[in-house]
Order: sequence, then structure tokens, then C-alpha cells
Amino acid sequence: MRSISSVKTQYHVSFSPCSAFKLCTIFVLAVYTLAHELYPGKFRPTITHSFIRLLAEKSLLHICFTQNIDTLERRAGVPDHKIIEAHGSFATQKCINCKQPFDGDKMKEHILQKKIARCESCKGYVKPDIVFFGEGVRIVIYD
Repeated sequence: MRSISSVKTQYHVSFSPCSAFKLCTIFVLAVYTLAHELYPGKFRPTITHSFIRLLAEKSLLHICFTQNIDTLERRAGVPDHKIIEAHGSFATQKCINCKQPFDGDKMKEHILQKKIARCESCKGYVKPDIVFFGEGVRIVIYD
């Protein structure tokens, strides 16, 4: 994984702590650099993922709690409603400004082509729903 400084160097972005726009730009560049390197499809579900799916099929799985962002549980066939992704995942994405969801196929195309996706509604940046250092994790409450 690349550091913020290597992303700044790679994309020739100067940084001033006073500039919120530049900070946002550096953040988005870091997101897309990481997304390109970690985007699902490079790895296959393991036998453990298959075992979790089997537990779900036999109605023995209450919930699958994971910190992974790679969507391997989904690819193995674990039902979405049985998965809690503590750090989010590449399964969904949205605008960082207006929170409008963004199409998954379009996002995949942008990431693989190393292009930054923009919201169709407000033109803000779109990022995968993955949690980065310093961001809060999702809190899900079940009865």
C-alpha cells in the first residue's frame, strides 16, 4: 500500500494544510490508489468462505462479522443480509458530499481505468464504502 506522500509524488499534488480542497484531492487520490490495488477479483474465496456459506445454507449461521473489505464472503455465496462488514466493502459506493449511491459497474470501470468517479447529481467525488484510518466504523444494531 502506498503512503499519502507517495500518492502526492505520483500525482504531483502539492499540499498545504490550509487548503481543504487540496486535502480532499489528496484523500481522493489515496482512495483510488488503494482501490485499484485492492479491488475485488484478484483473489478467490477460500475454503473457509465456502464453509461460512455452507453454514448459511444449513441455517446455522446467525451472522458473519468481518473486518475485510474484499467482498470474498459475498463472492462465496454468503447472503448479504448475513454479513456485517465492520470496515465497509467494495460492494457499494456513494458520493462523499451528497451520499447518493453510485452504480457498481461504473465504479469498477473507473477504478480499473484509474479514473476518479464523480457524482452524477452534485459532481462530488465518489468513493467505495470502505473505512479508512480516521473515519468512523459503521454501527449496526440488531434486535
